[in-house]
Amino acid sequence: MTRNITHHAGDGASRPHASVSAPVLAVAVEEPADDQRDAVDAAAEVFTAWETLLAEALRRHGAAEPDAVRLATLTVAAVEGSVAMCRAKRDIRPLDDVAACLEALLTAAVTR
Repeated sequence: MTRNITHHAGDGASRPHASVSAPVLAVAVEEPADDQRDAVDAAAEVFTAWETLLAEALRRHGAAEPDAVRLATLTVAAVEGSVAMCRAKRDIRPLDDVAACLEALLTAAVTR
C-alpha cells in the first residue's frame, strides 16, 4: 500500500516542473484572496478524500478504527510534506525516507 502511495507522489517530486500532489498542497498553504476561498475548500476536500480512502483501506486490512484514521492523516501529511521537500531539494530522498517509515508503521498497524 505504501509503495503505491509514494510511487505516485514521487512521479514528479524531484523534478522542478513536474507535479502530482503539489497543486493541492500549494493551494492549501497559500493565504487566499476572498474570491479564491473555493480553491482552499477544494484542497481540504481532496485531503479529506485521501484520508478517507486510506483509512478505509487500513480498516479492510485489519487496522483498528482510531489507528486507521490517525495513520491515514499521518500518511497524507507525511507524503505531502515530503513531496514539498523533494521539490525544494530536487532530490527524491525525503519521500523515500518517509515511505520506509510509513511502511513499517502501516505494516505494524495491519498485522496486530
